[in-house]
Amino acid sequence: MKSIALIGCALLPALLLPGAPVAGVSARPNIVLIVADDLGYGDVGCFGCKDIPTPNLDQLAHDGVRFSQAYAYNVCSPTRASLITGCYAERNGIRTVLMGDSVPQFAKAITVASVLHQAGYVTGLVGKWHLGYEGNVLPTRMGFDEFFGFHGGKIDYFKHTDSTQKNGTPEGKHDLWEGTTEIFRQGYSTDLFTERARQFIRDHAQTPFFLELTYNAPHYATHNGVYQAPAAYLKRFGVENQPDNTRGGYAAMVSCMDDGIGRVLAELKSQHLDAKTLVIFISDNGAEDAGSNLPFSGGKHSNKEGGIRVPWIARWPGVIPPATVRSDTVHVMDLMPTLLSAAHVVPPAECQFDGTNIWSAFAGTDPVAGRAICFPPNAIREGRWKLIGNKLFDLATDPAERSDVAAQHAEVCAQLSRERTVWQQTMKIPTTAHAAIP
Repeated sequence: MKSIALIGCALLPALLLPGAPVAGVSARPNIVLIVADDLGYGDVGCFGCKDIPTPNLDQLAHDGVRFSQAYAYNVCSPTRASLITGCYAERNGIRTVLMGDSVPQFAKAITVASVLHQAGYVTGLVGKWHLGYEGNVLPTRMGFDEFFGFHGGKIDYFKHTDSTQKNGTPEGKHDLWEGTTEIFRQGYSTDLFTERARQFIRDHAQTPFFLELTYNAPHYATHNGVYQAPAAYLKRFGVENQPDNTRGGYAAMVSCMDDGIGRVLAELKSQHLDAKTLVIFISDNGAEDAGSNLPFSGGKHSNKEGGIRVPWIARWPGVIPPATVRSDTVHVMDLMPTLLSAAHVVPPAECQFDGTNIWSAFAGTDPVAGRAICFPPNAIREGRWKLIGNKLFDLATDPAERSDVAAQHAEVCAQLSRERTVWQQTMKIPTTAHAAIP
């Protein structure tokens, strides 16, 4: 087995050039990174969903590449930190979901937005941040030229309040911002974020841009199981009278998001930017409750596949081959080095990556090199094998992780355990309670 790769940027400049761009395609593409919130692997049509139509995401996959073995953290804030820094979230102090607090250490992180900004890109974040609530960890201090969205982990989709952020009322603090200015807007958050993303595309159609569009859908609203959507969508799924704690209420939120993504893609087309734009879609972790993580077991908060394996799609017409499915093992920490590669931007020397450039998988060429990937506090995957605590699973024959085969493969367990310990020590993760499956 190969050891865990903890890569410094000084090793990467030669790697970060995907090669000459396709004739007629800009060497500096626009980048639109779309992130869903708590969307399960089995909640998208092209990943096997049968009961929630997602025609726009399905078309995106038809026009590009779909990754069947893509990973994130099992909760929100670490995934979001990892995908914009190219490294394990723990390296920059993000170790769990932020609940109204900030991590000052994160202000020192080098983000894909800050590097692309220095390279001449206009950078924007629309939607959910959840990486800090004040001061130097706000989006406009972390490399984004523009920000429209909310700081916390969830909001009421209509009132834009967060019950986690206490202000003496049950609804909690109002949380909607333009830059660092609190603003008050009427409307359903998914629609507001869609229209602000379209505005960003129109405003910057003549210059390279990086847009991170982070929907809060289909995360619950005020409390677990509270699902909110416009009346027309609730009616579409027959739950206009009782959406809460139902698959129909959850489906209404997913459907509205899919329609919004369709409008964003249509905006790119109307601005004649299709061939100049790399679009990526991903979820931040597995689903809870009414969501579906099939065919896997487990869900959000779990290191079973259902908690960490996520839908991931990418499209760049003329560059990424259409209707492609890749089985490479990839992780959200691979996004920053890959996006810089696509933009032909070399990162600063002080940058440090744990992820790797997976451009070859996007382009449909060489497979991504094998490596171990860890999931805090106690899981590691390498090749077909996955160790959670002291239980071993063979994902090649048992992707649902039903059968512990540790007794039959003691040497594999020992090797993975050693690699996991090195990673835990490097990231300062407690090594206790290995036997538990979170």
